[in-house]
Amino acid sequence: MFECSPVASIWDRTLDGQCIDLNAVTLASAILSIVEDFVILAMPIQQLKKLQLTRKKKMAGTVST
Repeated sequence: MFECSPVASIWDRTLDGQCIDLNAVTLASAILSIVEDFVILAMPIQQLKKLQLTRKKKMAGTVST
């Protein structure tokens, strides 16, 4: 809703206003989401390293997670 200033310039194109670049916002959101996915994916790896299991069983645990 507040992507343009003044807000009325969203629906009234006769007003002079500036709007944010929605492509840049979408790209930034996608990059942040990808980074979050990798962080969430990597979190259990630290716990798996601490387990007293063979490397083969640890890899199986990583793949099944």
